[in-house]
Amino acid sequence: MQQVSTQNTKSFLRRVAPFDRLRDDELNRLVEEVTQADFAPGDEILGRWENPAFLYVIARGTVNEMGPVGLIARLGSGESFDSRGLIEGRSQHSFVCQNACTCYLVPARQLRALSKGNAAVRDYYTEDMARQADALINLQQQREAASFLMARIGEGVLH
Repeated sequence: MQQVSTQNTKSFLRRVAPFDRLRDDELNRLVEEVTQADFAPGDEILGRWENPAFLYVIARGTVNEMGPVGLIARLGSGESFDSRGLIEGRSQHSFVCQNACTCYLVPARQLRALSKGNAAVRDYYTEDMARQADALINLQQQREAASFLMARIGEGVLH
């Protein structure tokens, strides 16, 4: 991890939800705590069941969110992970670099302080968890439907 240019970080985060909802003084305090990390293709940034110490905000590159049965999502610049892991105390998925990437690391304690003091940030993460749950349900339903269709096709061949 390395310290980052305060101005570049501030400029980037100002365009990323939920940090775009912060007052200047809140954003300034946040940027003082943010560090930067670079990852190579194939690097596991955060493993399943780990207790994340940071919210990772992707500045450059692509990160694959992997569940027990494969790819859950592909995340790119301006997206973040693992807010759910920060809330629950452990990550449900692993996050692996698809290509070289750079992430801003927002300390968990800083994010918790922002959530307590800023309703817009708190609401964003509440809504984000609901969106993630809906996406996982849809993915599971798609996989079940595909499995059912393959079973039906398999049965058809046997008859």
